[in-house]
Amino acid sequence: MTQESSGSPDVDQIRDLEEDRLRRRLLAVERETERLRGRARIFGIGLLVSLVLAAVATLSPHLLALGGNSVDLDTVTARRMVLVDSEGVQRGEWRVDEEGNSRLRVLDRRSRTRLSFSVLSDGSPGLSLTNANGKRRAGLALLSDESTSLVFADATGVPRTILGISPSDASSILFIDADGATRMAIGLEGSGEPNVLLPGNAETELSGGGGS
Repeated sequence: MTQESSGSPDVDQIRDLEEDRLRRRLLAVERETERLRGRARIFGIGLLVSLVLAAVATLSPHLLALGGNSVDLDTVTARRMVLVDSEGVQRGEWRVDEEGNSRLRVLDRRSRTRLSFSVLSDGSPGLSLTNANGKRRAGLALLSDESTSLVFADATGVPRTILGISPSDASSILFIDADGATRMAIGLEGSGEPNVLLPGNAETELSGGGGS
């Protein structure tokens, strides 16, 4: 009876010591992991800065002065910039054309334009999404008269749905068939009066307020 009672505290003590050792190991592992994460973050930041500086130096060789002089990273001036991948395939282009339109194109691995941004000479911005066959499938534009339009086209490039807002704040949705003919138009005038236009120029009021 005496041996059993004297042995039980030893077992508890050993268990407590093992748990304490385990906690210390876990804390050490956590500290080492956090230290490695910090090094990884510092390395990633350093690598990113190095890549950015290398890209800037490549775009404009005049940025880095010869003979150890000061480095000018304030301005890059160009009429056209071309982006290529590791194999030298063109993947993008940013240029200003002869008409004064600023255009940015993003290309796929086969140098096909898939995404393009533009600001026309009159200040109108726009963007378009193009499929692998060179057909524009979607586009967004803001014109100089403050009208906006969002266009969705089919695989052949024919606009099939157009959502727009006119300069008078009238909004509309046009549904177009494969031949390019408008088959239905739903609109809301700037005054708030709704209407729908069906084939044959038949216009039906949607507000239901024609009984006054």
